[in-house]
Amino acid sequence: IYGRLLWRVRQAGLTHGIRGVLWHQGENDSGNDGPDGTNNYLFYQQYFVDMSAAWKQACPNLRNYFIYQVYPKPCGMGPYGDQLREVQRILPTLYSPRMRVMSSVGLRGYNGCHYFTNGYEHMAYVLLPLVEQDIYGVGPSATNTAPTAIRPAISTPKVVMSRVSVSDCSA
Repeated sequence: IYGRLLWRVRQAGLTHGIRGVLWHQGENDSGNDGPDGTNNYLFYQQYFVDMSAAWKQACPNLRNYFIYQVYPKPCGMGPYGDQLREVQRILPTLYSPRMRVMSSVGLRGYNGCHYFTNGYEHMAYVLLPLVEQDIYGVGPSATNTAPTAIRPAISTPKVVMSRVSVSDCSA
């Protein structure tokens, strides 16, 4: 898929016109074995770094990355969906502020593995304000990225609840 897309971009003379990547992938990485027999989610960060370096080489003006985290236990793959989502959540520490991570939890149209058409349309609708802000300089009406917990704390030993301070998601 990538090779065909890159060929089309090159044929159209647009390699210097690509400014952002929209990314939603990882279902298989939440359950399958990695190259050394351990869990594949352990390799996801390096795979992403290597892949994004290839994108940057092919499209030198690429500056923005918009990532949707995988859904919990995507496609019945498991049991490492939580660990993979955590790897995806911390990817911006490598690219900040040029990478935005969005949660896929709560999006419409999820069928247990992928999304129905209305789900992909909803993904685009939710992501549009970030694309407008980061690529076109249009100010957001509200913050809509996934929060990053800074200081989780249990309120009392008897109550199963937590207070979470979150970083400014619009940064």
